[in-house]
Amino acid sequence: MMAGEAPSPYDEYGYIKNGKIFHLDGIDIGEVANSWVDIVNNVVYANVSATRLTDGWSFSSSKMTSAPNYFPASSNYTVETVIKPTSTAKQVIWTNVANSAGGANTPCLLVSGDGRFAFLQNNAAYNLSITTGNAYCISLNTSVGLINGEDAEKSGTNYDLNNTSATAFIGTRNNGKLYYKGSIHSIRVYNRKLSISEMLNNQQVDNQRFNLGLSI
Repeated sequence: MMAGEAPSPYDEYGYIKNGKIFHLDGIDIGEVANSWVDIVNNVVYANVSATRLTDGWSFSSSKMTSAPNYFPASSNYTVETVIKPTSTAKQVIWTNVANSAGGANTPCLLVSGDGRFAFLQNNAAYNLSITTGNAYCISLNTSVGLINGEDAEKSGTNYDLNNTSATAFIGTRNNGKLYYKGSIHSIRVYNRKLSISEMLNNQQVDNQRFNLGLSI
């Protein structure tokens, strides 16, 4: 960067970097054997039974686990993911450790199975009807949401995964239920509410990076 030049708002991959506090990337998975490592703070998710892909991980009654990784309760998070589900059932993509039973506003990712998608404990969800085999770029916060480049419609239903164990999970709930079936290519968390234009930028990067073939 030349003297006087404004710093780039993008990270090395092209994603918005301001406020990004957690990032699991399906291509850059880190250098810990049989694990998925968060790019920002090196949080390690040990693979228990997922299958490695060239650009992510495939799950089917499988999971990854991490030591305690608390996110302070906040309604300002933006949570993003890239998935290709192979089931329309209620299923957990990612559940972080909640600070207390029923703790609100802890980041999580849940396909409800009835056309909704949750991204924070005990907070509003967004409408999302899954078609198996399709790719989904999802970016949500409590103000706005974007799914595959289109505005998402908020649902008033709250969800509580109640994960009070000392472990965070990818691919299942803490009690070994609601297994996710399909592939996961990215999970990102921001400590602020991204704008629609910022979400769109990230989804365009996802679309190219993971060769999704979406019209974004």
